[in-house]
Order: sequence, then structure tokens, then C-alpha cells
Amino acid sequence: MKNEAVRHYLTVYAVTFIFLVFGVWEIVNPQYWSVFVPSFISGLFNSINFLVQIHGFVLVVLAISLIFGFKRKLTAILGTLIMADIVFSLFIGSGFSDLLIRDIVITLFVASLYFDNYKK
Repeated sequence: MKNEAVRHYLTVYAVTFIFLVFGVWEIVNPQYWSVFVPSFISGLFNSINFLVQIHGFVLVVLAISLIFGFKRKLTAILGTLIMADIVFSLFIGSGFSDLLIRDIVITLFVASLYFDNYKK
């Protein structure tokens, strides 16, 4: 297998794993994640848990789209925007932290999928 193929599959599988694990976790246990919803968002909705579950569902849909190669560039854009939202919320809620750095790196990793031109 060529290096380009290895890089492609490692990136796709890693991002899929991240989105799938966190998406399912948000759907199954939204209470755990509700503390990360910023106050300016939580004040707009009655059910924070439902909002977290919707977010988890979107992550799962993005993971499925990535693994099956459906609309890769659009999926990369949407995934990057969702990750950027998470980074913004973390920064507003907690300031500069290790979680913020981790999620910035994940955001850049997801964004790199947009530039991936590997064809099977």
C-alpha cells in the first residue's frame, strides 16, 4: 500500500473513531456532556440533554459519512465547523487549557480531510 493510501486511511479511521465514540457517548449519556454546554447556549433551550443528544447524532452521521466516503469534502467542512464550535465553547467556558489544545489539534486533523485527494 502506498504512503498516500496509508495516510488517508489512518486519518479517516482516526476521525471516524473520534466522532463515533463521542457521538454515541453523547447520545447514551447526555448528562455527562451537558456541563460543557456554554451558559449562553443553555439559557436558550429547555432541555440541555436533548441538545447534547442532537449533537451526538450529528457526530455519528459525520462518522458514518466519513467511513463510507460519502461527500468527503462536505463532511470535512461540517466536522471542522463542529470542532471549531467546540473549541470556541471550551475557550469561552474554561479559557486556555489542555482540553482546548487537544480539541484545536483535532480540529486541524479534521480540516486536513478537506485537502485529502486520495482516490481508491
